[in-house]
Order: sequence, then C-alpha cells, then structure tokens
Amino acid sequence: IDFTPEASAFILEVKAEVSPFSPISYAEFKDLTQKYRLAAGMEAKPMPEEIKKAAEVVIMLTGERDALMRAIEEEQRGLVAEEVLPEETTKRLKSLQVKRNRAESKLSAAKSEYDRLVAEWRH
Repeated sequence: IDFTPEASAFILEVKAEVSPFSPISYAEFKDLTQKYRLAAGMEAKPMPEEIKKAAEVVIMLTGERDALMRAIEEEQRGLVAEEVLPEETTKRLKSLQVKRNRAESKLSAAKSEYDRLVAEWRH
C-alpha cells in the first residue's frame, strides 16, 4: 500500500493492539470458528474438551516458565560478572534455574500431548 517501513510499524503498533477478546491459543480459535460454523448452519467438527484442557495446561505452563525466566533475568541484572557471588545469591539463582528447567520440561511434555491430541482430532 506504499507505506514506509517506519510508518507500517507505527500503524501496526497503534492500530493492531491485542484484544482481550482474541483467542489465546489455537484450540480457543478453532473452538470459536467451529461454534460459528454450527451457528451459520455449516458442517462443523466440535473440538473435544480434552484438547481444550490440554491447551489450558500449555498456556499455564508457558506463563510459569516465562515468569521464572523474568525472575532469573532480574536476579542476574543485579550481579556483577567479575565479583564473587555470595552463597545465598548463588543458591537463589541456582534454585530459580532448576525451577525453570523443570517448567520447560513440563511444558515440552504438555505441548507434545497437546499436539498429539490435535493431530488425532484433525485426522
């Protein structure tokens, strides 16, 4: 449409905000579109509750992992690289990193299960 890259970025930033009514996941999007199809009298394949619950778990675990990553970044922001770290700080940082790694592992398992359920539903 002949916008400069800067103008395009500005328009997207100002106009394309995230709506609280937008679906947060693929499962929610598909559920909404299938409900629309049913309401419009078209053929629809409703999404099973099992997939919706799996999507909720993925969203929850993603939030937990992101919160732990922010906590680690905040902890590291206050540290000086060449300075010897106090034992308490080291323990706290290691604890956060272990929690983050566990959260990433749980998230990976939840995503795999969700993907499996969606693949079964589609085919």
